[in-house]
Amino acid sequence: MSGSEVHFEPFLHLADLSANEALIAWGGFWFHRGSPDEGWRIVDDEELSEVAGESRTESIGARSEPFGHAIVEVERDEELVARAETADYNFVRISGLEPDTEYRYRVLVDGQPWAEGELCDWDIGEATLVRAGRRYDNRFQTFPAPDARVPVTFAVLGDFGIGIYEQGEDGERQLQLGAALERAATVHGVRLVLTTGDNIYLGDEDTVAGTGDEDDDWYPCFYQPYRYLLNRIPFFPTVGNHDAADTEHSDDRDQLDDNFFLEHRFRSWVEAGRASLDPGLFYRFGLG
Repeated sequence: MSGSEVHFEPFLHLADLSANEALIAWGGFWFHRGSPDEGWRIVDDEELSEVAGESRTESIGARSEPFGHAIVEVERDEELVARAETADYNFVRISGLEPDTEYRYRVLVDGQPWAEGELCDWDIGEATLVRAGRRYDNRFQTFPAPDARVPVTFAVLGDFGIGIYEQGEDGERQLQLGAALERAATVHGVRLVLTTGDNIYLGDEDTVAGTGDEDDDWYPCFYQPYRYLLNRIPFFPTVGNHDAADTEHSDDRDQLDDNFFLEHRFRSWVEAGRASLDPGLFYRFGLG
């Protein structure tokens, strides 16, 4: 990959949410191309150290190596109400929030805003990254208090699709779904997405070989299609047969744990008897 032009695209992820807390994460993906006339191609996880110039095995998720000293600030009505920092992880848990309240947030890494400017998204027709003409709208609304009896709107999503690298109807369908979910959150107040499994289909070879066991598999099937939703509302996942070795060539549950922050979200639930993380993912919760 020597001599290639390299681009890093930053992402933000509201990984978890409750009435009083938010788990905010950041990461991204490297892309490379041989010349300005060529399209961008995502860098495989095994090649990250070569392009990043540092020892790196992952670029997003709970286990990803830290990008630097990070500070996360949360505001309500333009007033700073919470702040957390870390140099060990690419995520922080913000506590002490009020139930059913809208907040805005920003992430700084080594003093620089993370993913604050214009973003680059994947263009199916051009089969490359292009300037999106969009920026993140980093806001979220905490869940209602546990004893509140209020309506809560949520979306259910399963069999995500084979990703947006696929030119034509299949790729467009997943982008359209992402746009529809974004509108549902903005217009109809969808507060969370519950998945029914079969989360990641696309791999290096086909739709059953190595699909979902690396971060770069997740970009076209999850992080890019739902990009403008992931920074605002949380996903609550379910494991399907295509996420395990039942019908796949690899067992992707470890990567599912990493990118959905399952250990950090549900370990206390396991201890309280409300969840199981291994061998199967089972949990229960109530809202409204």
